[in-house]
Amino acid sequence: MHGLFSLLLHPRNLLRGTCCWLLVLLLAPSAAQAQKRGYVGRACGLDMNRNGIIGEPAGADPLVEPGDCNVCDGGPSHPTHPATGTPDPDGDGVDEDLIYVDAQAGNDSTGDGTALAPYRTVGFAFSMADGPADGAEDIICFRGNSQEINLSPPPGFRGLETTYEVEATGSEERSWLYPSHPAMLVGWDRDDDGCYPPYDDGQRDTARCGTSGDLARFHGPTAAAIRAFAIDPDVSYFEMAHFKVDDYGRATSSTSSGFIKFAASSTHEHLYLHDLELFRINGERSHDSSVIAIDLFNTNLHWVSFENLLFDENGGWFVRGVPHQGEGGKADAGPLRWQNITRIMLGDHLGATTSFKPWGYITGVEVLDSIWDLNVDEWTPLPGTGNATITFVIQQCNQDWVLRNNEIIDYWGGIRVDGASEGFCENADARPTENIVLDGNILRNTYSEWDFGHFGISIQGEDPGSNEGDVAGEVVGSVTITNNFLSSVGAGAWESCISAYPGNDAAPVPGEIKIINNTCFGPMRRDEGAGILIGATVDGAPQFQTFMQQRYEVKNNIIAGLADNDHNMLLGYIPQILRANFNIYDQAGRYALWIGGQLLGHGELAGWQTEIGREASSAECDPAFANASSGNFHLTGRDTCARESAQNQTATTPRDIDGDPRPASGRWDAGADDSRRIFADGFEAGNTALWSQASPGG
Repeated sequence: MHGLFSLLLHPRNLLRGTCCWLLVLLLAPSAAQAQKRGYVGRACGLDMNRNGIIGEPAGADPLVEPGDCNVCDGGPSHPTHPATGTPDPDGDGVDEDLIYVDAQAGNDSTGDGTALAPYRTVGFAFSMADGPADGAEDIICFRGNSQEINLSPPPGFRGLETTYEVEATGSEERSWLYPSHPAMLVGWDRDDDGCYPPYDDGQRDTARCGTSGDLARFHGPTAAAIRAFAIDPDVSYFEMAHFKVDDYGRATSSTSSGFIKFAASSTHEHLYLHDLELFRINGERSHDSSVIAIDLFNTNLHWVSFENLLFDENGGWFVRGVPHQGEGGKADAGPLRWQNITRIMLGDHLGATTSFKPWGYITGVEVLDSIWDLNVDEWTPLPGTGNATITFVIQQCNQDWVLRNNEIIDYWGGIRVDGASEGFCENADARPTENIVLDGNILRNTYSEWDFGHFGISIQGEDPGSNEGDVAGEVVGSVTITNNFLSSVGAGAWESCISAYPGNDAAPVPGEIKIINNTCFGPMRRDEGAGILIGATVDGAPQFQTFMQQRYEVKNNIIAGLADNDHNMLLGYIPQILRANFNIYDQAGRYALWIGGQLLGHGELAGWQTEIGREASSAECDPAFANASSGNFHLTGRDTCARESAQNQTATTPRDIDGDPRPASGRWDAGADDSRRIFADGFEAGNTALWSQASPGG
């Protein structure tokens, strides 16, 4: 056994001083496993030399080899350049335009923007930037406690129009193009210790960062503070990092509020936001249509990345908006990336609302390595649906999404893929919502009061007879669902673990739905519910559209934790191509098929196999999970049910939920886990499932 230990701190624990948990690995981690979930505070998240490595130290001569953490280091502590700090922090041979702002001690009238005579406001500093024509980036270094609102550089503001490529690793789907010489807004490391705010608060890491601390905070305590940033048109090649934002949108009744909004009818390219801590943005607000932390309405973003961000006590929507709906031949928005985000919600009693709901022509969205905590231990949603508490809605005309290695906690609806919505992206320019990958996520619910409709993953069908689905592009195409742990163990249970009901009235449905190597656990609450529900809903006999999806692959899944007579699988029809086999089903469950408006059930797997003419190698048995009651669905070494029972699916999913190569040995395992590494789970209701100790038997 390898003696490798990693420490994971949940942000709430980190900030409130409560206990943390220790991660114990029984085997060395793969590259994917090394990708931690959620925000991790770090002293320096910068990559000033643009080589893809974060936080490298300076060389023997910092002026020659400045490393990554010597930008915005001017002030009395700097040994040679107190007025500017390190003049060439990216080591490119050009002294940058470093502009310093101190929200308390600075002065816009008498200051000169040096560290010894800083300006007072970031807005004024933006107005003093001269752009990249001189070959130098404008870098604004900010400290203090500012109450500025709707901040933005002037229209067209940017750094040099150059990028560098960082190859994809871990959960990432594509290599990323970051701005290599961006204009920047960065928290000021005034004590020149290589530690930046908000991490350098004089408490978190005194051995490295000392006790003096650096504060860089945008604070919005008044009703006027509806938004921190409202980015002007065509601002591009711009990086924002290392500061704190709090209370914007909280004190206002405005229906348009949040953290950042991008200019309408504008293109923004190569923006990079990282290492920010955001508190009470729209805190205790409900789901008004424009109460949005990150507002994408009517704009067009390309190569924009949000990384290592903490949103605590966040209300309203997280991401919402439409860039355009295919009209006028405009370029698609994207790619967009959200990675290592922690969002801890705090909505009012009307519901906290959906995390993500962008729609329209967006291609290439990655949501990776993040924690989405509905935090229902801290607020009380109304019984029922809690209004719109769905974590992700992948909407009409969106394409090429990857959701991987996320943790979704105490959701009403986990992930919904929707091909049409009346009035939006439904004209002749509509295109299928397709090439969607949902891989390696943990969806874990313990909240007992979610009412009818509670689900894990749903591929949405349209209502026959409506205006939805009446052109060929209003439909869901290819979706791949792999390696997910999905569980609901509260008294409310759920209606389905994974369901798919995509159809269209104008043309055959494109693509294929793949449901492979998932682990689903928990009882159903309706007679028409099921662990896997295909071509049917929970609302009675199916009402089909003219064309329904006819290509499904359903293999290597585990359905467990059912109550007596719950359904393992329920079909509304038998698709023309249904590759269903090697699934592990709950012995307490049954199976059903709608025929002629009647739901015909089978209590035994053998009858089901005969009925549909498939699943010859599927089985009923009880897997040996590490600790199902606490949400740990790794298979133990004692398991004789799901281990080495499955079919090789290398072409679809060569790694399991932990990023380990399949198979661990011999044949593939069923379910999301295919490894001898076993974890025990320190999950608590409404909090994140942090690994606490190793479990024997692996």
